[in-house]
Amino acid sequence: MRSRRSSALGGLVLGLCAVVVVLMPLRGNSAPTELPRRGGTLVVGIWQEPVTLLWPQHATPYAMSMMVMTTINDPLIAVDDQNRFVPRLLREVPTRDNGGIALDGMTYTLKLRPGLRWHDGQPVTLRDFAFTWRWITDPGSGAVYRRGWDSITSVDVAADGLTATVRLKNLYVPFLENVLAHGFLLPEHVLTRTAPREFARRPVGTGPFRFVEWLSGSHITVERNPAYWQQGKPYLDRIVFKVVPDRAVMLAQAQTAEVQIGINFSEAQLGDLERLRDVRLVNVFPATLERWLFNLNDPRDLSQPHPIFADVRARQAVVFATDRVTMIKTILRGATTEAVNMLQNTPWFAKDLKPYPVDPARARELLDRAGWRLGPDGIRVKEGVRFSFVHSTTAGDPTREAMQVVMQQNLREVGIEMRIQNYPPPRFFGSWATGAVLYRRQWDMAGHANGLTGLDPDLYTWWHSSQIPSERRPTGFNFTGFWTPSLDRVLEELNETPDPKRRRALLDRAQRMVYNSYALMPMFNRILINSVHHRVRGLRPSNPQAFVGLFWNSEEWWMTR
Repeated sequence: MRSRRSSALGGLVLGLCAVVVVLMPLRGNSAPTELPRRGGTLVVGIWQEPVTLLWPQHATPYAMSMMVMTTINDPLIAVDDQNRFVPRLLREVPTRDNGGIALDGMTYTLKLRPGLRWHDGQPVTLRDFAFTWRWITDPGSGAVYRRGWDSITSVDVAADGLTATVRLKNLYVPFLENVLAHGFLLPEHVLTRTAPREFARRPVGTGPFRFVEWLSGSHITVERNPAYWQQGKPYLDRIVFKVVPDRAVMLAQAQTAEVQIGINFSEAQLGDLERLRDVRLVNVFPATLERWLFNLNDPRDLSQPHPIFADVRARQAVVFATDRVTMIKTILRGATTEAVNMLQNTPWFAKDLKPYPVDPARARELLDRAGWRLGPDGIRVKEGVRFSFVHSTTAGDPTREAMQVVMQQNLREVGIEMRIQNYPPPRFFGSWATGAVLYRRQWDMAGHANGLTGLDPDLYTWWHSSQIPSERRPTGFNFTGFWTPSLDRVLEELNETPDPKRRRALLDRAQRMVYNSYALMPMFNRILINSVHHRVRGLRPSNPQAFVGLFWNSEEWWMTR
């Protein structure tokens, strides 16, 4: 008889995210059903250029980098359009039944497909998996993403390179999700003789398409891999990722078919997109929200508390004064709803949590009680410090910029000065190593979208104290700097607990702790809006993975004449 622990772990794998994909019908005539056609170049419009194509260093903007990398690389396993794990480079998904997962959940056996080749013709083996683990966990690698990989204690590879035994130092429930399905193998024979910065611009992969060129500010091109392990695929000759920084321009190019797939339009553009002919919309409602973060540390010296936002009452005042409801009705044209947290569109959401209220009177009361007095210029002052701060986000995003203006006006009415300093996406996003504004926490308040990247509700990387980026540990996504010992303990137990009921209780506790911290201001639930020209066939979006999940089966895409 299997233990309760092993049975629970085996049952956690799938079906956890209630993410919805809506395929909008075409305006105009639809082509009849056809067999896939080989050939053709597909142009994908992206409004943010990737920072790197070396996946452990992807940081942010995560989605744009991973979309390109997903065409160049196959993961060991993938999440399909039915929320199921399916084998890719592995012959089978490790389970209890096939012996791939030990009863205690601490050992995994991986079995690689024979005959796999890197794009340069060299054989793929599980020695590359062992190398990937060592590379990611090396403090000098610059890897941003280590979750799960840092739970591995040993990797033993068989002589033929096709079987590996992976042992963990602690039970890590999301191992399939965060290690086998999330990232890709790194080629040992390349990265031992090529600098990471060079590989990041010219990667070698295992996927259906191989890298051709990256012309900064213009495009990234990938072409068919003739040695791909799925015989007869991919169908397309090439995919061109075209950088179109202005979403209005991308909408126009979607209409003229200069781009056949347009990625991540604004909610404010939904009405215009629905009126386009020969274009259908693939709208995903994922576990993703627009979130505007408070820095709880002083950006001039991150070892010190923030002179304003270290006080929860100051954060509450900003949240209560900001009229997010009106922003959604006007700027977003009512296309979406107020956000609470990244679990809101999943079965794990603590449903008793409601959006923060909009209440300027309460904001003024909080400020008065906290000792912030109105100065002669209408801006509040406390002990010689003006309630004045800088808000930053990505430059050139009309929706975010319009919201900043409304917020600026809202805050002025309660005696708070908000100054705006935005940055081009490559400067705002990136990693610690690239000097990214977001990652180095050089801001008072910052806005961007983010959320879960897969099936498992892993909040550790967002809220554990070890995930606050710093010079000593430049990894993780806890950009606010908020943490408590009790929250750390809950998040640690969560990843080591297979029982669904216990996980639910832990997730409820974690959500309430973050909610009550006011460490961020949830703005609205993101709709990931993508346009697809009527000639494009074969898309089967993988729901939980948002933008990236659109690309999981790019080898099956094809275009009619």
